[in-house]
Formats: sequence, structure tokens, C-alpha cells
Amino acid sequence: SGSSLPDKTVAFTSNYSDPDGWQNMQFLYFSVRDGAKTIYLCYGRTSNLLYLRNDANTAWLAPYAPGSSRVIENSFVKLNCAATKVSGSGKVFTATWSITFKASSIGYKRTYLYVVDNIGATNGGWVQKGAWTVTDNIAPTGTVIVNAGNQYATATAVTLTLSATDVGGNVSQMQFSNNNSTWSAAQSYAASKSWTLATGDGTKTVYVKYKDAAGNWSTSYSDTITLDTTAPKVT
Repeated sequence: SGSSLPDKTVAFTSNYSDPDGWQNMQFLYFSVRDGAKTIYLCYGRTSNLLYLRNDANTAWLAPYAPGSSRVIENSFVKLNCAATKVSGSGKVFTATWSITFKASSIGYKRTYLYVVDNIGATNGGWVQKGAWTVTDNIAPTGTVIVNAGNQYATATAVTLTLSATDVGGNVSQMQFSNNNSTWSAAQSYAASKSWTLATGDGTKTVYVKYKDAAGNWSTSYSDTITLDTTAPKVT
């Protein structure tokens, strides 16, 4: 049990035992699960091949042997074959899975083990053996549009249209600035915001930053509009 950052390789060591000896085991499984997805990995002992299930959980991706210079991957993880180790001794078989979680796997998960022997007997079902959290160190991305994209504003009061996305799906706060230096107090994320431009006619820029639930602030995003509050004159 523990945690890691996205794109950080982690080694999970799992032990499987059989009273008839480690040679009696045929398929050894390791699974990582959260509420949205389940990741299945398998080692075929008799074939000496590593497998990873596809995104839809409908088929195993092309297998490779442990120690080979190959990577098996889906949208959520990479299984690094070169660093994945397997060995048997007495009644115990040990597999050390070298896994790299992608940004799409951010969040809390549980880990499970399962084993099948040479005649198809199992340990009775998936057994939870730990938990893992892929921590979020990736800031949100977003946009801001002033007055629906109009070129001019005739008053300092404008409406901002806001949009932000986050790999963890948890955009929580936002703050604003007219100079990219002095910022408003952070407030809950919303799709629109009433804002006051700096006074004085001319080109005005509005800046926004977004924060996710893990505390990551984005860089600033901006949009410009020309403030024109002065009517024309004739002589």
C-alpha cells in the first residue's frame, strides 16, 4: 500500500503459494481497481509470458516475456516487461510487477490477487491485498472569454465565460486579475463570472487561474477586449 505520481514506475511484489509446489501454478493475476476502471495483469507461468487486459476488458494485449525490452500498455498503465521479475521457490511463486500509472489513473485504488493452478483450481476468488493512490500533480487547463468574444465593451462591467478541465476531474476553484499580478480571492469554480475591467479606455486583458481538488493551480489564461466608453464628437 502507498502512493505514487503519474508516470512514475512502481514495483508491486506479490506472492502466491500452492501446497504442491510453485510448479503447480499456471496463471498468476494482479489487479488494480477503482470505481471507474479495473486493470488486469497476468503472468502465464507455463508460457513465461506477461499479459495486460485492454481498456474495454474484452481481450489480452500481445504478451511478452519478463525481462524482454518490451512495454505492454493500455490507456491507464504501462507494464514494463524488462523490470518485471518472476521466480519460484518451494511452495511460493513471487512476481514483481513493474507498473507505470498514467495521468488517466489518478485517484484511490485497491489491489487484488488471484491464482489458478495447472488443473484449473483457484484460490477461491479475488483477494484484496492492499491499496494505492495515484496522486494528482497535474494542474487544470482552461480558457476565459470576455463578453462572449465581442471586440469592444462600452462599460467596465463585463461577463466572463469560463471553462476548465482536469485529469482528476476535480476543478474546484478559480481567481481573477486585471494585471496578472494582483489576484482576487479564490472562489468556487463556475462557468461564468461578472467582472469589472480596469478603468480607462483601451485594450484590457482579463486573467484567470484554476485550481483542482489536489491543490494544483494552473498557469494564467487570458482574453482581451477593447474598452471604449467615450462617444465620438463632431465639430
